[in-house]
Amino acid sequence: MKESLLKIGLTDTEAEIYLQLIKKGSLTAIDIAKEIKVHRRTIYDNLNILANKGLVTFHVQNNVKYFQANSPDILRKKEEERIVEIEKVLPNLNKYYSNQMKNPQVEVLKGMDATKTILYDMEKCKTEIYWLGGGFKIFDALNFSKEKLIKDLSKFDLKIIQPKPKQNVYKKYFSKSKIKFVDQKYATGVAFFIYDDTVITGNIINDDFFVVRVKDSSFAQAYKNIFDIIWTAN
Repeated sequence: MKESLLKIGLTDTEAEIYLQLIKKGSLTAIDIAKEIKVHRRTIYDNLNILANKGLVTFHVQNNVKYFQANSPDILRKKEEERIVEIEKVLPNLNKYYSNQMKNPQVEVLKGMDATKTILYDMEKCKTEIYWLGGGFKIFDALNFSKEKLIKDLSKFDLKIIQPKPKQNVYKKYFSKSKIKFVDQKYATGVAFFIYDDTVITGNIINDDFFVVRVKDSSFAQAYKNIFDIIWTAN
């Protein structure tokens, strides 16, 4: 439960406090401080934040202030309100974003969130996605995320060039894709994905996933041309 609360924007301490109040009902700040082993001053600060978010209320009994959690349904309501606000501002944000995208854009992304960002970007692609090199080295390094990432990738219209593997694992996972193999001497851990006006370069460095994303139509076209030359030669 705590992890879900963190994902919707609560801090670690806010989530701990809210869960204590949900589970145990009315508590004083001292009670909460003892339960989660955080200084009382920090507890008061976070209770004020939770109150401002509409998640906590209080009452006074015998000159002692007791705090209690509001219904968890408030979380859904706040999320719905947040989505409404996002929808309001998106058109203008996209307009500004489109204007600045007229210049080449280079980004460095890191970690598993990088894969999510790129997969989301690929989902908007209506044409073929070119995948050059890297093999399964990146997937193997991702361990538990490997199967899901491969499954997500296999949904796309892929055109693949890879060093020839000992076993054709590509047929198993990418049976609908167009695939060609090159000599194993060209194998590296670096993968390129080219689609629309985007070139993705990905690699595992010190057990972490790094991606360089370049958005520029001429840059992407140059990489597509290189891909086509290799494709035709094989």
